Amino acid sequence: AHRSDIEGPGRYPVKASSYIKKVIRDAANNASYLGLDKEKLVISKAIANLAFSRSSRRGKYTHILIEVMEK
Repeated sequence: AHRSDIEGPGRYPVKASSYIKKVIRDAANNASYLGLDKEKLVISKAIANLAFSRSSRRGKYTHILIEVMEK
C-alpha cells in the first residue's frame, strides 16, 4: 500500500507496480503466442534501467526488461 498523507516518493510504488504488472502480462502473452505453456513460465531476467530524458518537469523515464522461460 502507499501513503496518502505525503507527496512524492512515498506514493510512487503503486503507480510503478501497475506498469511492471502490465509488462509481465505482455511477456506472458508473447510467450504463449510463441507456443510456450503459460502455466510453466518463470521470470528468468528482470532489469529496470533509467532511460535518457530531456530536461522536463515530468518524472524520470525507465526501460523495463522482463524475460520469461519455461521451467
